[in-house]
Order: sequence, then C-alpha cells, then structure tokens
Amino acid sequence: MNCGRVGRSFGDGGSSSLADCILLSCHRPWLRRRPDGSRVHGLAQAVWLFPQDRSEYLVAAWLIYLARITGQQEFQLGWKPAWDRLQTGSKLVMASVAPMDVRIELAHDFEEVRKTVAAEVAQLRAHASFARDLIARCPTLRGVVALRARQPWPIGIAITTESCHAADALTTNHKAGHALCGDLLTFEVCALDGSFRWHFDAARLAPKQIDRMTQHLQTLLRGVMADAGQPVGRIDILAADERTYLLEDLNRTAAPYPFELCIHELFEAQVQKAPEAVAVVYEKERLSYGELNARANRLAHHLIELGVKPDQPVAICLERSLAMVVGLLAILKAGGAYLPLVPTFLGT
Repeated sequence: MNCGRVGRSFGDGGSSSLADCILLSCHRPWLRRRPDGSRVHGLAQAVWLFPQDRSEYLVAAWLIYLARITGQQEFQLGWKPAWDRLQTGSKLVMASVAPMDVRIELAHDFEEVRKTVAAEVAQLRAHASFARDLIARCPTLRGVVALRARQPWPIGIAITTESCHAADALTTNHKAGHALCGDLLTFEVCALDGSFRWHFDAARLAPKQIDRMTQHLQTLLRGVMADAGQPVGRIDILAADERTYLLEDLNRTAAPYPFELCIHELFEAQVQKAPEAVAVVYEKERLSYGELNARANRLAHHLIELGVKPDQPVAICLERSLAMVVGLLAILKAGGAYLPLVPTFLGT
C-alpha cells in the first residue's frame, strides 16, 4: 500500500475542506486475469475477471458494504465518470458530478445486486453527455454563475482511466483533483485495471479507519467468491481476528466479586470511597452516595423499630422515584426482603 499526503483544492478556485486530504492507493492483486487470458464466468472464480469488469464488481461491493454498515438500503451518491475528450468543453461550466440513486437489497445475492448497480451505471453513462449537449444547444448557459457551483456529495464514486496504484499518482498527477466528488469520502476506481484508492477528509476520518474499510471490502469480496449465492446481507465483512476481538475479547468482563458481602454493604463501601459522587438521578432530582445512605439509614432504623426482622418480607408500593430507591435500600439495611407492589395493579 502506498500512502501520500497532498494538498488540494477543487471547484472554481475555492479552497476546500480537503486541503489536508490523504490518498491511499490500494491495488489488490487478488483481482487479476487468468494467465492464459481466458475469462471464467461466475463469482466463485471472480479472481479471474477481466480488468474492465473489476470496477463494476468493486462498485457493487462498496455499495453493499455501505448498506451493511449504515443500515440503509437506498443511497444517493455523487458519481463522476471517467473523463474523456468530449467532456472537456462542458466541465468548465457545469458540475460534472451526477447523482447516483441506487437501492441495495440485502436479501439478494451478489449477482442480483451487481445487475442493479450495473443498470444504474449504464443509465448514468447514457446521460454522461447531457452537460455538453446542453451547452451546445444553449451557449448562453456558459454565463450562468449558478451552474458553476460544484457542491460535492458527502460520499462519492469516481471512475478514472488512470491506474490508482501508480506511485507517482499520489503526488504528481495534476488531474487527481477530478476525483473529489465526495467531500467526506470518495471511492475512486480505475476502469482499465480495477485498482482503486480512497480520497477522504483527514479532519473527519483517520487513516486507520480507511485501512479497516479496505480490509472489510476485501473480506466481503472473498465471501462472495466463496459462496456467490448467499444473500449479501449475510456475507462476513469482518476478518476472523477482528470478529474474535469484538465478540469475545471485548466481552471478557469477568471480575472478582465479593460474594461474602450483601448489596447494602457494597453500597456502604462505595459511600466511604466517594460520598459526594452522584448515586442516583431521576428526572431533575439527584442524590449523592452520602445523601442516599443517610436517608436509607433513617428509614431502616424506623423499620427495625416497627419490628422488621431478618428475612421478613416488607412490601413497598411506590412509583419510580428517588423515594423508591431509598425504600429498597432501607429494607435491605433493616435485614428484610423487599416485595415490590405495582401501584396500578392494586385496584385489581
């Protein structure tokens, strides 16, 4: 992986929030052509895709990943096609980024999703010359200032004809600014060889987050190649070690517990450690550990005077409040066992 930090501005001379943008070039050798040049059909052998087909599969995988991590199925992203000679006249006047509307059905398999994405991409390509044709028919539009505004989408997809894994593309490519169609994140894919890289706002995203997305995308594609018929919503996006860390390592919360102490005794120990700390909050009311302990002690002494003995049930009928917490704690301090009664059920 090649990494470089470049300063950048885009739009009509205005400085953008991406002045400190970082580009990560991520060329994935696991997408390559078979040595004999033949093409193998089926996603189980997607590793042998022609270079021109890789971009389509990568875009579909990226959209599936977005749907998985956001919980959304409908997206509108910024889409920027590969530049060609026919677009040079229109790009000077009208914004080149078009809205890409797509719905990802997580219950479908990868091939069904890929066809959906391909249909939207085909429609975008069919209308790619719209700005040029409009300018040709109405040359006066060149003077409309509003059409010069280029407001990027938060997330964008850019198709380029220049390889994204060339080392010099990070710092010397004067056309790199064309790729920034998302002001937070742009997924740039080369239509010629299927390489890709990320453009992201370093003020809001960290390089390690981009690395994780790359790893997740790779895991997702491997899952597709392993079982192309499974619903895309069930394909693993976490590597085995990351899944173990999230589900097992972070849940190892076992800690020694003083079983010889009662709950009210543990509470009293906390009172000694931090009497001024907030112990309980209800709406706009709150009590510190010291205040709660003092109130519970007074009520506990009163219960003992009334004849409460160890393990004797004591009914408590209160709405949720600070007084309910004081009452429960006082019953335990008096040695009793509290029996909660729900006020709304007393009439029945």
